Amino acid sequence: MIDKKKIYMRVMTSWFNSLIIFLVLSIIMLMIVGAASYFGGARIIIPILMTGSLFGLTIWLLSEPIVVAYSKARAPDPEKHANFIKIVDELSQQFRWWIKPRLYLLEMKIKNPEKEEPIPIPNAAAFGIGFLGQYAIGITEPIYNLLSYDELKAVIAHEIGHIRSKDVGLMTTFVIITNGAEQIAKLFTSGKTALGKSPVSMVLGLIMYVVAKLFFPIGRSALSQEREFNADALATLYTGTPEHLISGLKKMQEWSIANLPEKPHHILDDVLISHPKMDNRLETLQSYQTEKETT
Repeated sequence: MIDKKKIYMRVMTSWFNSLIIFLVLSIIMLMIVGAASYFGGARIIIPILMTGSLFGLTIWLLSEPIVVAYSKARAPDPEKHANFIKIVDELSQQFRWWIKPRLYLLEMKIKNPEKEEPIPIPNAAAFGIGFLGQYAIGITEPIYNLLSYDELKAVIAHEIGHIRSKDVGLMTTFVIITNGAEQIAKLFTSGKTALGKSPVSMVLGLIMYVVAKLFFPIGRSALSQEREFNADALATLYTGTPEHLISGLKKMQEWSIANLPEKPHHILDDVLISHPKMDNRLETLQSYQTEKETT
């Protein structure tokens, strides 16, 4: 049994935190644009903002072909990857989707200094526009071979949680809104505003540069982590138990420890990662179990 009330609260909390992060960073970007418009003029600012927005929008619209090309994606084999196809069919029927997600086998590799060739990694991803059936789910061969049927179903349910929450669109919107901050900062530091190369201009430019290079990435990571917690909660709700996602995540963690070199810990690692710490994810997932199930 699962504690649905706790899961719903986690989903609501995740959305509340996400909206607060989104709102705060949007207000900061609005202040940057306002200062740049006041001192630099619309003729300078509008092209910068339009270029950044068009770039982000293009990446979003073309996200599926970009991922397919970059990861050398291919269609799953009906016999070899029958469980993958069956799981998506089951979940699609559960949500009464009249258009099923497109399915891909992805090639995702990571460099290992101790080995000559990059190592294929176990991973899964949801991508695409996310509207009117324009979404896809991809998995790698290692994750298909590593996880059991139920564990793979839980991982795919997590990806479907991203799709149903429109997380790709949300993160893209964040990128579009905050794009251009670094270029605006350069206007001030290079003296291309009405302030010239004055101390005030340099200070404003440096503040904007720090916001663009540090504060916005921290905000993007915080937003991404909240969406991961949300997808974990939804996966638990869809599958009826957190156990399979917990065991699947543990297997992937064990695989990483066994196959990848340990990275040195940096002071910003905890605030610049896209996924929450594994211990936090597992602890949160375990909290969704009722007492009867955990005893």
